[in-house]
Amino acid sequence: MKQLFLSLALATAYLSTTPMAAQDKTSAPKPGGDHTDQGLEGLTEQLGLTGDQPSQVSVIHKSFAKKAKDLKALGLPKEEQRPRMKVLKDERDAALKKVLTPAQWTKLEALREARKAAKQAEEPEKKGKKGAPHQE
Repeated sequence: MKQLFLSLALATAYLSTTPMAAQDKTSAPKPGGDHTDQGLEGLTEQLGLTGDQPSQVSVIHKSFAKKAKDLKALGLPKEEQRPRMKVLKDERDAALKKVLTPAQWTKLEALREARKAAKQAEEPEKKGKKGAPHQE
């Protein structure tokens, strides 16, 4: 009887976890992986990229991502890393300005500002959740 119960418990556990393992995870970001193309479709639509622009923007973003990753791998203190990262961002932006029209560039800057504002709005919420004691 114990063996039957144990077998049923194991079979139930196996069958209940199998669907979770089989779920499609292709849209989920891969930790530590290359995410540069994840937002390209949305950016293509939002900025109205046409012709070769999507592939050119992708190349620029991949190059920037590699350089940024290499910079972070150096393990420099934040104070030393910031100015170097700014140089990389300026290089990326200069390359993007050559590919995008003035209207697309303006739209990209607006999107960046909106994302920055949303991120700043989230920060106080996160800080409040960290330090708040658990009450019942």
